[in-house]
Amino acid sequence: MTDILFDRNDANEVGGSVYQRINDRLETGVQLAWTAGANQTRFAFASKYQLDGQTVVGAKVNNICQVGLSFQQLLRPGITFNLFC
Repeated sequence: MTDILFDRNDANEVGGSVYQRINDRLETGVQLAWTAGANQTRFAFASKYQLDGQTVVGAKVNNICQVGLSFQQLLRPGITFNLFC
């Protein structure tokens, strides 16, 4: 499954994103944005991987090298442990 989205904000910023479910365990996405007045371009890349039926890990990095990591564990139905940094 692939989703492609485009957006425009106040005629100053144009952006878009692409989401791809590669298989049942792996998902990726790319986001791009451009600001006309500042001539500034931004992008981010993210991925999510399901280790098993109860555990998911994820990572995201953007154009200024900010990195985000996540860990999600289903402890029992209705209770999930999340860790983000």
